[in-house]
Amino acid sequence: MWEWIDRDVDDDFFKIAGTNLGKDEVQRRFNEIPGILKPLAYVIITLTCKNKVITGRSTDPCLLFRCELFSVAKELEKNGMDIHLPYAWFCDGPMIEPEWIVRITNGIIGWCCDPAYDNPETCGLDECRFRNMMRISRK
Repeated sequence: MWEWIDRDVDDDFFKIAGTNLGKDEVQRRFNEIPGILKPLAYVIITLTCKNKVITGRSTDPCLLFRCELFSVAKELEKNGMDIHLPYAWFCDGPMIEPEWIVRITNGIIGWCCDPAYDNPETCGLDECRFRNMMRISRK
């Protein structure tokens, strides 16, 4: 699992992630995801799409999305399905690295900070590759 998450990818991987990939490219990328991570990738993709339908935004604020993802994973776990969500505990709650979300979904889901939340005080991340990144144009 961690070999996939920590694999070497170039900066273009993160620049292209979450852009308007065609259906065939999305399917190709999903097929490349290791079997153990496919349920998690599916949950991330589904949660992102549902949030877009409900809120009209491509992403929720980073911290909110990560908390939603953690809650969904815990509910699934209560029902006997472990989707292998990687997280760590910090004093203010669970931490899911935004970069892991992009890597786990093989770039199907991209990431950027919402300008109103682009602040370590708000999101809990002192260092983040997505800070000051103002791009996600998924339609």
